[in-house]
Amino acid sequence: MREARKTKGLVSNTTSHGTSYRYDVGCRCDECREAHNAKSRETKRRLRKQRLSGNGEPLTERLPPPPPPSAASASMRSNRHRDTLPELRLRRALHALGHRYRVALPVTAAGVRVRPDLVYPKRKLVVFVDGCYWHCCPEHGRAPSDPTGYWRAKLQRNVERDLAVTNALQAEGWHVIRVWEHVPLDDAVALVEAAWQRSCRATPHPPSDEAAAPASPAR
Repeated sequence: MREARKTKGLVSNTTSHGTSYRYDVGCRCDECREAHNAKSRETKRRLRKQRLSGNGEPLTERLPPPPPPSAASASMRSNRHRDTLPELRLRRALHALGHRYRVALPVTAAGVRVRPDLVYPKRKLVVFVDGCYWHCCPEHGRAPSDPTGYWRAKLQRNVERDLAVTNALQAEGWHVIRVWEHVPLDDAVALVEAAWQRSCRATPHPPSDEAAAPASPAR
């Protein structure tokens, strides 16, 4: 007799499988798949609630209820979070100068996991290209005019997250460069180039073969 598949989620009712379990993890029927997805969503909500109100101070409060669907909300949600035009221009200019970097490489520091726009792993240098609206630029940022306060809270959460990410990376010895999208390309390239040169001087280099080899005795 074949061994029964592993099941979980005890309930009092009997399912179509003839068992008293909520769903069968090895089954591919619609009933079990929907029950498994509902359980996953419930677990994610519980973990997020623990993260927001668990040990230590949370980064942000819960967001207000999202506004009703509108053209403005659809436009804001459709904005790219990476490969934006300012980011692509900076990447191409740096690549033309001989820079070799990783794009959106996951970096974990002090328990914070982030994907910077540009990462120089050997130099421990990361570059963020921040949008003026989404990261509340002091020159060009503007407060959204939504009645629910959802987007205002979301932008404030972005600012708090940026500060927390910068502090976490710097605590682990990373060089963090943040460039506003309105900064001219030449100035942005010069800023990253200067930080790259500083990181080169700060990074210890292994001794060369000639320096490591013992000196031959004088004759």
